[in-house]
Amino acid sequence: MTSIYLLLKSQPLWLLAGTAAALLLVLTLILWRFLAGKYFLKLLKKVSANPELAPALITNRYSKEALLRRSGLIERSIEKNGTDIIALTAIDSLWVDNLALKKRKKDFLRVLNYAPEIGLFKCFLISLEKKALAPLLIESLKSKGDFFYLHRLALSGKGEDFVGSDALEIFRDRLDEIREMTGDPEWAPRYFAVKILLNDDQDRSQRALWESFSDPHPLVRKTLAGEFVSEQREKLYGELHRLMVGDPVYEVRITAWERIRKDFSDLYTLEAGKLKEEEVCHLLELLRVDSNDDQDFALRNLASANLEFRFTAARYLEKCGVLERLCLETDLGDREGLERNFKLLANASEVNVTTFLSCTEKTENMAAMSICARILAVNGKRKYITTLARKVFNKGLEDNSEIYKQTLKAISQRGDEAALRLMEQELLKRKKDIKTAELILAAVPARGDQVFLGTLISLLKDPGFPANDGLRRALKIMPAPPVLFELFPIIQAERARYAHQVRIEALKLLGEMEMHYCLQTILEQLPIFPLAEAKEFARVLAGFPRKLLINKVENLLAASDAKVRASLISILPSTEEKEFLKSIRQALKDADPDIRIASVWAIVDFADFRSLNQAFSMLRDPVERVRSEVARAFGSYGSADVLGRLKALLADENEVASVKRAALLGLKNASSLKAVEILTARLEVDEELQGNIQAALASKSEKREVAALVEDFKDADPGLRARITAVFKAMKEEGEDALVELLKEDILSLNPFVIEILENTGYVESQIRKLSHRDSTVRREAAEVLSLVGTESAFRGIVLAARDPDDEVRVKVIKALEKLETKEGKEILAALESDGDKRVRKYTHWALERLKAKEL
Repeated sequence: MTSIYLLLKSQPLWLLAGTAAALLLVLTLILWRFLAGKYFLKLLKKVSANPELAPALITNRYSKEALLRRSGLIERSIEKNGTDIIALTAIDSLWVDNLALKKRKKDFLRVLNYAPEIGLFKCFLISLEKKALAPLLIESLKSKGDFFYLHRLALSGKGEDFVGSDALEIFRDRLDEIREMTGDPEWAPRYFAVKILLNDDQDRSQRALWESFSDPHPLVRKTLAGEFVSEQREKLYGELHRLMVGDPVYEVRITAWERIRKDFSDLYTLEAGKLKEEEVCHLLELLRVDSNDDQDFALRNLASANLEFRFTAARYLEKCGVLERLCLETDLGDREGLERNFKLLANASEVNVTTFLSCTEKTENMAAMSICARILAVNGKRKYITTLARKVFNKGLEDNSEIYKQTLKAISQRGDEAALRLMEQELLKRKKDIKTAELILAAVPARGDQVFLGTLISLLKDPGFPANDGLRRALKIMPAPPVLFELFPIIQAERARYAHQVRIEALKLLGEMEMHYCLQTILEQLPIFPLAEAKEFARVLAGFPRKLLINKVENLLAASDAKVRASLISILPSTEEKEFLKSIRQALKDADPDIRIASVWAIVDFADFRSLNQAFSMLRDPVERVRSEVARAFGSYGSADVLGRLKALLADENEVASVKRAALLGLKNASSLKAVEILTARLEVDEELQGNIQAALASKSEKREVAALVEDFKDADPGLRARITAVFKAMKEEGEDALVELLKEDILSLNPFVIEILENTGYVESQIRKLSHRDSTVRREAAEVLSLVGTESAFRGIVLAARDPDDEVRVKVIKALEKLETKEGKEILAALESDGDKRVRKYTHWALERLKAKEL
């Protein structure tokens, strides 16, 4: 004590004070820990007595780390108050986690003693790593009095992976029990046993493993597929292949497939011919991305009618980039290849595999865009339609009409607002191009009213817009209220405000919309139409209620407005309502010329022959345009009786010329061949109306009418022939074309006369001049026609073409010369060989030499 006192006395005062303070702090901490421990034990006791207090007193107050630091106190509480405190504090899971982290013996024992329900298998895994703990595990298992403690251990697992060879070292003396566990009803013991037996080469163990390839649990099958090794290599491959194509669990199949690729690639062949449907689907799921054989197999299945095959194949091919390649590597020049690729990609789209459509964003290949447009009309992300539209519209319709139409269809059926706006802009840009405008208008969808309505109305008001039919179709599918709001001001406005054509189109649209409550307005505005268009429009009125239409028509016919009445009368035949005939007959004597004209045409259209006979006197109407229209109406009716009356009228010496001119107009409009006969007869005798008769005959340029004229020419005297020739000259190209067609038919009785007419009209000379045309197609046609004519003048031109640079022209020359082997031909040939033109003689000689050698 004296020495301690002397030591302290020798130290500086400040050091003594610091030491005393440190001792005091240590004592305070010890006391605090002691009291805190006492307090914690007191809380545990209170919780044991009142479990509902556990959250408030323990779990919400102490962190996980704090509870772990008090593990010893909790163990003391367990010894005094029982194991309930474990669950109340949730310390068991904390001990298990701490064991996994630190792998300490004391944690190992705590889990074995107090948390085996949740931590037993974790202890097993730790014991495999730290072999010194294994005896403690076995001792603990045996201490529970369970003879089959391995079964209990296996059941505590949840399929965790472990090193089977290490487990075998620990439990080698219990192999029989482990083998028996491969037949356990629970999957966990079977898995536990298989993991261990995989490392034992005894026959009994091997047999148990082979049989386990058919285990009900996928983890067992997967484990065997990935780890089993056997000298029976082909047998093992067979089991792996069976699992690969037939197992219902994907992770088993993929494990078997990876094992085959790793260890059995020499035995593997891609053969699907003997597989069931579900096995083919499984095989498709496992194809290799980098294998050309696998890609070919997938493409074959993409073309299959089986949608499951298609779907799996499409997903694989999409992952490989093959679908995008099929889209991009196409060419408009290879139509067959393009269609083949389209069908494959359409099959992928049908099973909703459409990622390949993103290629629209990175290609300018029109063939690829064609494929995408056709598919996007049915499926795929709508944003790609907008991309497609922007690219195709920039290129225009000229060289890409098919793709242009396909793009419009895609926009119409599925395009978003952005795509619709692009189509609207395209319509405005191409509005003067009727073909393109019609295509765009046909694609306008009803759902696009917010985008298109304003533009469509503006085009309706544009008298220069050419695609009015398509415009009306587009406006008809728009919401009716705003369309009607725009139509009525156009129809009812003063004439100067809107162009006449605009008012016509507005009225057509109003009628086509079939709004019954607008019928009065439609009928009153009929004078807007020209006569021919009014008749066409009348078909629209057939869609209105019959009684309503008849009532309104009768009321308007009784009104005083001549234009409305004339327009109404002109359209009545299209209604097929015979009730209107009485009013029409009465109108034949109306004071207004337009009403008289409309009435005659209405009677013709109704085919009311009795009334037509009554109207024959109108050919003497005081108004010339009435006479003309009546004549046209009679001519279009064209019955034998009517034509006979017109013939008699022309032959009447007492009839005035104005009436006869009207009769000729009627014959001009008649389609019957009897009209040709009557006109030809008058051509011979009527000097006063010679010009009118020739003009009427010149309109008869159809082939059958021309044939009738040639028949008349055949039997005519020279004077009439000259007049008929003048008629053919007046026909110009139309008549000449019909004559050539007759010549091609090779009618022996007519050919000489057709040829005579063609020579007299100057047609042959015209064809000879064409032999020097720069276009070889024109020269070929001319050579062929001259060969058909076959006269001396024609052959003078033909021989001059004998050295034409075009092969086909020269061939036609030789074929023509072959015709000269007849008696008449030799006469022509002799004339050509002695022709006054040196060139004709020279080329004739040269052509004949070539003909003999058959070298042309």
